[in-house]
Amino acid sequence: MHPLWKQYGEMARKIGDHDGMDFLMVLRLAYCLQNGLPLDQNVYDLASWSCLCELSEKSVRNHSTPMEIPDFTRGAWKTTPPLGDLSVDPETIGLV
Repeated sequence: MHPLWKQYGEMARKIGDHDGMDFLMVLRLAYCLQNGLPLDQNVYDLASWSCLCELSEKSVRNHSTPMEIPDFTRGAWKTTPPLGDLSVDPETIGLV
């Protein structure tokens, strides 16, 4: 189990949607922004998430035909290093 789930999972399930995942993503985003850390998401993640609406509409117009999500990284995701430490100090963001 990921340390963020261990530390904030119960709170996340009570507060956030999608079984708490939205809460944890926003928590980590706020922590990174408040502490000058690089974000866990990048422009390629944004492009992948943003294309889903268009691809969903296209799929529906074509009788639910599966649509391939483009690889905006052109394969670079395969060699991208892991994010590393994703911890959150609760005192830094006022959760204590």
